[in-house]
Amino acid sequence: MSSATPRSRTADAGTALHSAEEALRRARRTYARRLLGLVADALAERHPEAVRLDVRTVVDGREHVADVLRDARGEYVWGDPGRVVVVRETADDALGGPVTVAVHDARDLVLRALEVHDGPLEELLRHDPADGTHWMPLRRG
Repeated sequence: MSSATPRSRTADAGTALHSAEEALRRARRTYARRLLGLVADALAERHPEAVRLDVRTVVDGREHVADVLRDARGEYVWGDPGRVVVVRETADDALGGPVTVAVHDARDLVLRALEVHDGPLEELLRHDPADGTHWMPLRRG
């Protein structure tokens, strides 16, 4: 027989649930950051003069739209981030090299990352409180 009381088992289950939920939040944030990093790398390669991708918030702050690419001075560089080829390393590849997954719309990938994350934008994007703009840096560091 177990010496654990129903109350202690309930507390243990609550702790386990909290730990699992926290691990899920961290995994979602990590996935979102990696996805945004892939998009940023592809955009930086195609538009070397751009340093950021603005993300507009619409519909009472509940929907987000990847907007325009800007340079270091905040000047407009390109209006449509376009499509990006997302590559990944896979263990399945016989040569151990990069495998092209697919061509995706950059805006869709940014939106997917933000939806998966489901947390404050400031955890993933930079924010300019002066004008309320959120943006994704295209250069790491």
